[in-house]
Amino acid sequence: GMMLVIENEAVSFRQEMDGYLSVFSMGKEAKGVTIKGMKYNLNDYTMTNDYPIGVSNEFVGEAAEISVEDGQLVLIISWPED
Repeated sequence: GMMLVIENEAVSFRQEMDGYLSVFSMGKEAKGVTIKGMKYNLNDYTMTNDYPIGVSNEFVGEAAEISVEDGQLVLIISWPED
């Protein structure tokens, strides 16, 4: 798998991406969190680090995008085992 931190930006994944994605707020909160093209989507959500709403999302064969307007997110991607 891999881990990545984004701050006040967006990251995109190709539709070929497979596996699971967990999203956590790095600080106390991250505002304006949007997740598109995944099994569970969010729109302009304020994510806090005491409620893990972003755990175990799934890529579904669509181009996906995760963005945060104000704050830092930790993205943890894990691929299915062969």
